[in-house]
Amino acid sequence: RQHKCFTHVFYTTINIVNVLRDKFPTSLQVKPVIVLPQVGKNLQDHAVVTLTPFTVTDLSVTWSLQKNLSFSEIDQLLYEGKGPAIFTGSNGFGYIVSDRAKRENPNWSDLQISFINQMRDGSALGGIVGLTRPYSRGTLRFNTSATSMEDDNLVISDPRYFTHPGDLDRLLEGIQFIFKVLEGTQAFKKIGTKYAGEPIQECKHTIFRSKDYWACYIEHRTTSVWHSSCTCGMGKQNDRDGSVVDSKLRVHGIKKLRIIDASVMPQVTNANTVTPVIVIAEKTVDSIIKEYAFKKNSSSRKS
Repeated sequence: RQHKCFTHVFYTTINIVNVLRDKFPTSLQVKPVIVLPQVGKNLQDHAVVTLTPFTVTDLSVTWSLQKNLSFSEIDQLLYEGKGPAIFTGSNGFGYIVSDRAKRENPNWSDLQISFINQMRDGSALGGIVGLTRPYSRGTLRFNTSATSMEDDNLVISDPRYFTHPGDLDRLLEGIQFIFKVLEGTQAFKKIGTKYAGEPIQECKHTIFRSKDYWACYIEHRTTSVWHSSCTCGMGKQNDRDGSVVDSKLRVHGIKKLRIIDASVMPQVTNANTVTPVIVIAEKTVDSIIKEYAFKKNSSSRKS
């Protein structure tokens, strides 16, 4: 689903305007309708780093889908919508404010912390750190060497993760937080929680579990959660140089065309994007209904 969301954002970006502002391959037969310089810029995403495994000595506190799932738990899921089988990947989320972010706004979290207590290994736990308010900005571009609109290499996505040094520093802080919770709190000490991960090959030149090691680990193990956003940002009406759509999500300079997805966000939300996109869609639909109802009523009064 997240991959499809990214594809939607990309095709929204390339199908309406000139992304490269220069030339397109003649084989694609793509002619820009209007040139909006901000299309494809300001790409933002949520980068995440996973830390596993944390082993425990008290196996009674863990639960494995492969080892422990029972028929009664399946019934509980099907008929009550709850129970251990409802597991979707992470068992708990928390949002914290990094030291750097506290200097800007102490009430605006920038790190998403996830904990996992259901893994293939029934004796293991895990932690995930997500950077929810990235400073780095990437681009989305049209590949002029593509041979058709169905070409697998049509998209050139350059998220430019960690081009701003503050992003790496904040993820390092999130990793420290995971270890403070899973190895430093009394609750997890009681069940014998300990990080059992081995040094990855790419970072063996560093001291294991040092700041340099985790910085190297982030460089080689960071992944996307497919929250790609902001490449067709919303702005003021007719601001063609600074945005792509207005407050009603109408594309500047093109009649009867709106963009309704995560690409219109000026800044990515500091949590998962699915709910905000649903809200954006519902708000825009409501706006369209009211707009056409007003026009219909106006026409009736004139007649």
